[in-house]
Amino acid sequence: MTKSLTQKKKRIMSDNTVNIKGIDKVLLLKLLWGIGTRSLSSFLSPFDLICQWDASVEKDAIKAVKKRIESFKGVVIEMDLSGDEVDPTSFDLNFGRGKVKQIVEWMLDDSL
Repeated sequence: MTKSLTQKKKRIMSDNTVNIKGIDKVLLLKLLWGIGTRSLSSFLSPFDLICQWDASVEKDAIKAVKKRIESFKGVVIEMDLSGDEVDPTSFDLNFGRGKVKQIVEWMLDDSL
């Protein structure tokens, strides 16, 4: 494993938290919401999971990421996206182990 890959893995996950420092939190919420609104069996990429997301939803998302989110537009999120780290436990229990980490890794790999 290269040094940069090792550093990236440490940046993403430690002690049941995922580091989201520098991540577009509205986009992260959009992708998490997409997971909750689509069947995971048709997962191609996180963008394939996004349902209707109009200007009013975007505005609500901008407000939502500033505090703990229990649910967003009908999808259970149960995370606080306002800081630099999130505890993905509840979301992963609902939608599959490692989903939050998978989305963050994808966002970092694709430099969105």
